[in-house]
Amino acid sequence: MPSFSPLKPKLSAVGFIGALCLALSLIGCSNKKSDNSAQSALKAVATSFAFSFVITDGKIYAAGDNEYGQLGLGDSGKGANGIAFTEVTSLKGKNITAIVAGGAHSLALAKNGKVYAAGFNEYGQLG
Repeated sequence: MPSFSPLKPKLSAVGFIGALCLALSLIGCSNKKSDNSAQSALKAVATSFAFSFVITDGKIYAAGDNEYGQLGLGDSGKGANGIAFTEVTSLKGKNITAIVAGGAHSLALAKNGKVYAAGFNEYGQLG
């Protein structure tokens, strides 16, 4: 069951803009704090050619292709409907500060320095 596991980017402009627009429209993000508890501040966006991540205040969301489990959702195949952002619960409580999306794998950096990886690992790219 693929999900993010600890370890001992290629950024596309079209993917980035698409991820940002989807994040803003689907999960109600804003680029600043709001008194409205239904909104979260957008912290970071990471994207590959076929999948994307969004970090908000304390939560990570993923959308897109998940053929190799690179979204860290605990399964493989498409994310929720392929385009809807789904919370990545395998990273919940890990205090993730950065995330990158490779061709078919992802890496997430926690505030304590731990790196978590998910996805394709045929060539050892997950560590």
